[in-house]
Formats: sequence, C-alpha cells, structure tokens
Amino acid sequence: MIISTPPGANKDLSNLNDLGTAGQVLTSNGAGAAPTFQAAGGGGVTVTTLLPLPNHPRPIGVGANICATNTTAHYVMISVPFTIVVNKLSIDTNNTAIGTATTFDIGVYSADGQTRYINITTANVAATDTVYSTAVSSVSLSPGIYYVVIIANTNGFDGGLSVWTQPASGAGAKLLDVASEPVLAGTSTETAGVLPATFNPVSGITVSSSSATSGPIIRLDT
Repeated sequence: MIISTPPGANKDLSNLNDLGTAGQVLTSNGAGAAPTFQAAGGGGVTVTTLLPLPNHPRPIGVGANICATNTTAHYVMISVPFTIVVNKLSIDTNNTAIGTATTFDIGVYSADGQTRYINITTANVAATDTVYSTAVSSVSLSPGIYYVVIIANTNGFDGGLSVWTQPASGAGAKLLDVASEPVLAGTSTETAGVLPATFNPVSGITVSSSSATSGPIIRLDT
C-alpha cells in the first residue's frame, strides 16, 4: 500500500499501524478526519426491491409444476448484486391448475449451504395468478451468491408456481453440475415439509435430467 501526502502536510500515519482485518478496506471519514479500515460495503449501493436472477445457464422464461411431493426440496443458486434489508419475500402462481393447496417453506442460504438467513412459511397457496407475500424479520443480505430452497408442506400441489427454467439437456446443461463444484440447481430428498438446516452444495443437490425447472422466482422487498 502506498500513501502520499502533500509537501509540508502532517505525515502522522500512526492510525495506520493497525491495518485492519481481512475483508476491510481503507475508508475516508471526511475532510479533516483520518481514514480508518472498515468493512467493505458492497460498493455502497443499497436497494429496497430486488428480483434476484438465477446463477445458471439460460435463465429465461418461467416453468411450472414443481413441488408435487412434500419430500422434495427444490434449489436454485441466485445472484444478489446489491445490499438489501429483506422484510418481505413474495412468490407467485401462474394460470396452471393447482392440484392440492399447500403452504411452502422457503429458505435463503449462504453459497456454502451452511447458513440459513431466511426461513419462512407462506400462506396457503390455493389460487392461480396470485402473488403470495410473507413477512421477513429484517434480514440484511450483502452482495453475493445464495441458494433459494423451497419445499411443500402437503403432497399433490403440482401446480403453477412460477419458477426459473434450466436447460434439461443441450447447450449449457452440463454446466449445472461440474465435477467437485457446487450444483447450480436441482433437488434433494428431505423429511416431509422440512427444509434442510444446512446442506452440501457439491454433493447434496441432484440435477434432474428430466425437468426443465429449477427453483422458485422470488421477489425481495424492504
């Protein structure tokens, strides 16, 4: 690190003897104040609404017909480009008929699957073409990679929950599951209606070669 000062300026840099910790950056505290090392702020951009995109190939369009059984959890890796304090998480249904109405458990996890930041249960999802919003207790998400995981609490939903598409075959499909690397979208078998407390994104998610859907489309609001 190189620090320069104008000729004749006070060169007392004793405050830099402590060079901070990993992940911190040298931050200005305004005119006349010495800079200090502080936590990086993700570019300083905070938003109040975000619809995070999936981190997998061909994230275009929406699919439907997942969560037919309450022992299958569906995963999708997402990108969060800005800081957001989440007080509401929304999902929606399309015009595909719903088999059996159900509530859903939805979790937002760290990229390594070891921390669950959001853990909610939705209202009963029974109507088509409807937005379902659930309160979240002011969870701050920093820019980064996360997983969204959803599981039904009742068997037989098999309806029009709006979800991201993924390539089941062809161009980009093999990139979903690269050997020894995190799986970008897929499923796992769980206890009925129970999200995993943690999971291994390398070995704990199975890519389905027969399905072109991944995880739910979610909207986050402050």
